[in-house]
Amino acid sequence: TLTTPANTTPHANDGANTVTETFTYQATDSLGNVVTSTIVVNIVDDVPKANADTASVTEGGVVTGNVLANDVGGADGPAAGGGVVGVRAGSDTSTPVVGGLNSQINGTYGYLTLDAHGNAEYHSYPNSVNGPGATDTFTYTLRDGDGDQSTTTI
Repeated sequence: TLTTPANTTPHANDGANTVTETFTYQATDSLGNVVTSTIVVNIVDDVPKANADTASVTEGGVVTGNVLANDVGGADGPAAGGGVVGVRAGSDTSTPVVGGLNSQINGTYGYLTLDAHGNAEYHSYPNSVNGPGATDTFTYTLRDGDGDQSTTTI
């Protein structure tokens, strides 16, 4: 059992990182012999992993699913209120998404609604596709309980 002294501040451990704690202790036997040793503890923060989602729909149709079904949430659990914190149209995953939940996000061939619990509903516009293979792409961000994020596409 490790008890942190009351006058210490825990390390900020948000993100894919490792914090090392080193403890030195001494043991004394009945003859007064003293031995000193060190314990090193590596604390690794697990991070969520949002994995890309795909679905197919006929023109003018609706498809539903849950984007969290294939994601890895990590030991911290989802952020308060749900793991999804934002969605937008497009495929840019270089920056996290905030906002857009529970509203209509327009794509080229239809629109998506997504809630914080990962429930997605895509509505394909009728008569909007001129050939096979039309694709709409959306981007969402997943956040865990201590603020770590992962962004991917639908």
